[in-house]
Amino acid sequence: MKRILFSIFFLCACSLNAQTTGKITGRVTDKVTGESIIGANIRIPSNGRGAATNLNGEFTLIGVEAGTYTLTISYVSYQMVTLQNVRVSVDRTTTLNIQMQEDVGQLGEVVVNGTPLVEKDRTSASARVSGEDLLALPVNSFIDAIGLQAGVTKGAGGELHIRGGRSSEIKYYVDGVAISNPFSNTLASPIENSAVREAEVISGTFNAEYGQANSGIVNIVTQSGGEKLKGTFIGSLGGYFSNQKNIFTDIQNANPIGEKRMEFSLSGPTGIKHLGFFVNTGYTNREGYLYGRRYFLPQDSSSFRGASAGWNVVHTGDSSLVNMNPSGGLTNLAKLTWDKGNTKIALSSSRNFFKSKSYSHFYRLNPEARPTQRSTSWNNLLTLTQFLNSTTFMNLRLTAYSTNLTQSVYDNPLDERYRFSYGRGIQPSRVFSTGGLDTYYLQRSSQTYAARWDITKQMGKFHLAKAGLEFRQN
Repeated sequence: MKRILFSIFFLCACSLNAQTTGKITGRVTDKVTGESIIGANIRIPSNGRGAATNLNGEFTLIGVEAGTYTLTISYVSYQMVTLQNVRVSVDRTTTLNIQMQEDVGQLGEVVVNGTPLVEKDRTSASARVSGEDLLALPVNSFIDAIGLQAGVTKGAGGELHIRGGRSSEIKYYVDGVAISNPFSNTLASPIENSAVREAEVISGTFNAEYGQANSGIVNIVTQSGGEKLKGTFIGSLGGYFSNQKNIFTDIQNANPIGEKRMEFSLSGPTGIKHLGFFVNTGYTNREGYLYGRRYFLPQDSSSFRGASAGWNVVHTGDSSLVNMNPSGGLTNLAKLTWDKGNTKIALSSSRNFFKSKSYSHFYRLNPEARPTQRSTSWNNLLTLTQFLNSTTFMNLRLTAYSTNLTQSVYDNPLDERYRFSYGRGIQPSRVFSTGGLDTYYLQRSSQTYAARWDITKQMGKFHLAKAGLEFRQN
């Protein structure tokens, strides 16, 4: 399959911003007189971004990445004000009303904590989960956290459904670029919790820049390296226990630490000026809780002709216990960010590998006959952000990602053991498999290349305009 998509979008909306960024706006006034302070300097020390207030004491900072920031406000003969924990969210405007007082030589810097919680510019049904929330919630994946939001449900297989739509009707964006498997429209390259800066789910009335989605948008912004070295480690061990042995066969033999999950991330400066790094690794190993017995092997062939007294049941297995729903995987992400204030370049690469087997009651006594599913995905993304002036910036994003999925009992489709086909011995219905194997063989791969350019301009106090182009080839 080869498919090429080309789209153009134009937007003009109130308080709209880029997919991976938000906006900070506000007004600076004299605490005593209430008059506007003209020319006050507002600065974000962590990235060097700044602005000055106009004749009305108002300021706007556009293109601010999602996250929590500290702002400093300074003006000659006034005490410096430091605002801590200023939260910026994707496609949202954080509004600040700042009061400054004259410096009489007795008081030092004024430190203020907290940000407004009211979203005045919210025009669509959406919910967001920050990276801090993901680390605090008892969930293994940000998908689990999104599944807790209003209007979102999870299917039996863990897939998301937004507003009752199918899982294939959701579009996934990572750092401003659609990263969806062209076959299933699912997230092509999974991301670990500690690698997520913010995850947003939009369940209706999305903008023109979001295409090919009927029920919802999942927008993910990943972490970047900062000025300080910091790391995160998450580990968990667990198992399954039940006294319902008649339902869960051999559950008493389940490994009490058969569920293992570890996640590690590290970020900080590289030693090169303006260049930071972020790396993340996640490992999962689940032995499962559904078991079978290796009583039969695929090469066994029994005879069930005639009356049951004449049946000949051949079994060469060792009757050992076999896990029938194991799964495990490894995820890696590396990202370099060069941020010089008005120019920012980010290069990221991620790889995901996952392997699993699905339980089949029919093969409970012939577990070696079941196929193994393996999936591998790569995602490479280059992003350039350039601020042309204090009210205009543009983004250029180039991405290439691939997916590969196989499902088979044996790797080689010409393996001679495939001659042990399903139904050997003409066995009767409603019995367990006594030989043969699942001969279904699947190998599926895709490569996607995309380029996206957009420009954003703040127009006046409230309105922001955006236009862009996107090219995609599957």
